Amino acid sequence: MHLTSDLDFAISVLKSGGVVVYPTETSYGIGCDATNTEAVARVFAIKHRPEGKGVTVLLPTNDSFGDRVVTWRSELRDLAAKFWPGALNIVLPVRNDSSIAQQCLTNETVAVRRSSHDVANALVDALDVPLVSTSANISGEPELYNAQEIYDRFNDESLQPDVIFDAGELPKRAPSTLIAWDDTLLEVVVLRQGEIEI
Repeated sequence: MHLTSDLDFAISVLKSGGVVVYPTETSYGIGCDATNTEAVARVFAIKHRPEGKGVTVLLPTNDSFGDRVVTWRSELRDLAAKFWPGALNIVLPVRNDSSIAQQCLTNETVAVRRSSHDVANALVDALDVPLVSTSANISGEPELYNAQEIYDRFNDESLQPDVIFDAGELPKRAPSTLIAWDDTLLEVVVLRQGEIEI
């Protein structure tokens, strides 16, 4: 496990199927190439994340609305246009031809976001496929905002990320907001109220 501020090194690890901790607009996230099934399984194992509980993926900036990955409803696309890039995760049906790993999904849907953090964007743009983005902690534990604390926490675990990108102490912010479309109510529903108020 490496603690580094070398962006090129973090990118090379991601491209080779590794798992990287990196800063986002809310807290540190942990992720990998979302199309790499083995890497996604490692993220779940490192976090002790329950099976069947999908994860958010960040979209590359050249696929602004994730049209290669998901199918949109106009009501949700309007909210993405208003609040992206930013801390808004939107749950959408995954396209049949998407290469996103099954473990990222919940009932054939996936939560997507365009990040407003420069490092997160540099990573996902270098990959040019969606990047898994789930909080860099053990499931059920609080979010972490300091790279050294994350290094110390995972240092005691048998399974560890390959790289922790050190962007120092992040400001303590609420988690990202999570929304979806409810086919019964025929309206947008807030599944988790966070940084952005809908």
